[in-house]
Amino acid sequence: MSIDVVCIGQTCLDVLIKGVDISVPFDREMKIVESVTTSVGGDATNQSIVLSRLGLRSRLICGVGDDDAGIFMKDVIARAGVDVSQIVIAPGVSTLISVVVIAPDGQRNFIHIDTRRYASFEPDAEAMRARIVSFASMMLPPFIDAGSAARMASMAKENGSILCADVTSFDEKLRFEDYRSAISCVDFIFPNEDEGMKLTGHGDLDGIADHLLDMGVKNIVIKIGKRGCFIKNREIRETVPAFDTPVLDTTGAGDNFASGFMSALLENRPLVECCRYANAAAGVAVGSIGANTGVKSREQIEEFMASHRQRGV
Repeated sequence: MSIDVVCIGQTCLDVLIKGVDISVPFDREMKIVESVTTSVGGDATNQSIVLSRLGLRSRLICGVGDDDAGIFMKDVIARAGVDVSQIVIAPGVSTLISVVVIAPDGQRNFIHIDTRRYASFEPDAEAMRARIVSFASMMLPPFIDAGSAARMASMAKENGSILCADVTSFDEKLRFEDYRSAISCVDFIFPNEDEGMKLTGHGDLDGIADHLLDMGVKNIVIKIGKRGCFIKNREIRETVPAFDTPVLDTTGAGDNFASGFMSALLENRPLVECCRYANAAAGVAVGSIGANTGVKSREQIEEFMASHRQRGV
């Protein structure tokens, strides 16, 4: 079976706790919340599952531990229609479990172990063969080594794939500039505004985008929350508004955005339309609890776009 999108990055088991007022400390042994649920998560996992629901053939390349959580997660992801043949099971390593604390306004905080203890791996070129390769979380495992990231980026381009990337960093020791070789291969990059400011040192959208263009990225797509997204390349500079919709949980909104964008890209939609479709996927996602539970189908996204207005439009 040929693969449309290969998603490479982290996977984890999310424990989602909704309705926690983090401004109020524990004043007793037990605190009652609105709900506690579990789901598979992690940037690459979220992307692969949402892409599958949008009718694409997705493959997840990630690492899990040889424990009950890893076995459970691989089964759940497979049942979502994702190719799990390249999931690495690492002996003696614990599967990453992330506790997501969701405030009443939908904003969230994460609690998890140091990601450097996560299972390490580096896929070969054949495993990465696809129309699109997505580096779902640059500067997190398996991309915490800049040399490894550069080798994987080169393999993707040698395969003729479109290379997409999201970026983040929880490790102050990692320098974004060290990733220049990998970044220069990227066709589409999806930082949010805060990540872009932190990684490039620029405090405005144009500064962030121009820095990334100078590093060799072909197209910059910056997620700007309720405002939508800002896109820039050598020919286009435009803000595409988000859709006006209630927010229940923002967990995984960026991953759903990236999945929607890549799905539209493979339909050869114009760049602005890819962003509009991505905003719609994110809009659907924030209406449900969980990082990959909201989006159900391509038809759902189309109906959402037809029934919801974009902010300010």
